[in-house]
Amino acid sequence: MRDIPALFLAVLLIAHLLIGLPAEASLQEAFVTNVYDGDTVRVTIPDGTIRKVRYLGIDTPELHHPQRHEEEFGKIAAAFNAELVLKKRVFLELDVQPRDKYGRTLAWVWLKKGERFLLVNEIITRNGLAMPFTLAPNVKYTDRIIKAFRLARKGKRGFWGRAFQRVFTSEQAWSQLPTLSGKFITLKLTIQDIKQSSTRLSLIDLKGHMRLVIYKDDLPRFSHLKFKKGLKIKAAGKLRVSYFGGEMKLADPIQILDVEL
Repeated sequence: MRDIPALFLAVLLIAHLLIGLPAEASLQEAFVTNVYDGDTVRVTIPDGTIRKVRYLGIDTPELHHPQRHEEEFGKIAAAFNAELVLKKRVFLELDVQPRDKYGRTLAWVWLKKGERFLLVNEIITRNGLAMPFTLAPNVKYTDRIIKAFRLARKGKRGFWGRAFQRVFTSEQAWSQLPTLSGKFITLKLTIQDIKQSSTRLSLIDLKGHMRLVIYKDDLPRFSHLKFKKGLKIKAAGKLRVSYFGGEMKLADPIQILDVEL
């Protein structure tokens, strides 16, 4: 937690680069009363209505997940989010789909500094504390989130720095999966099988224990890459346990550090 003040100071410097111009008429004023984690808050709007708000476009490490429990950087992301918005006035901008299946309001969340609007979803991503979470039709600021994600990688901010320090082959990652689950690593995997469903593309290693997955809403960003069997990939991201074994989500090609035959 001692890293939080330094991170927040960095946000203030970075904020000058993250100026947005939302249409003020489309914004809903709200006051943040509680921060659940890095991408979820509770707010009160002026008429007294209380809402649980899930940030659009990003996914921060879990803090209270019923299966995955607390993940690496979960507490840091939550504290960082609190530094940004807790007990402050924010502005909610809805997209095409206003709520999720849990009844949470889905929003792009803005802070106003003087006459400038700062996109909270973007700031968290720029500091290496969120992965892009592209889910159509709510994609209004997806390009900004991807740009922030790439800048975080370039600066080795947040979990990127940690991932670059931990390099595992798929065999090593599989043998240590219980320990590595929820942590950010660099994974070296040779593709031996490729499976595509209606929701995602899976790049699978020799024994089927480890896989890189790309969801359908992210696939267009990978269109310039030709995945095939025998291709060796080195990728950075969060490792987690799935029904199939270990998997790492690729949200953007910037996560692929190296490719060779």
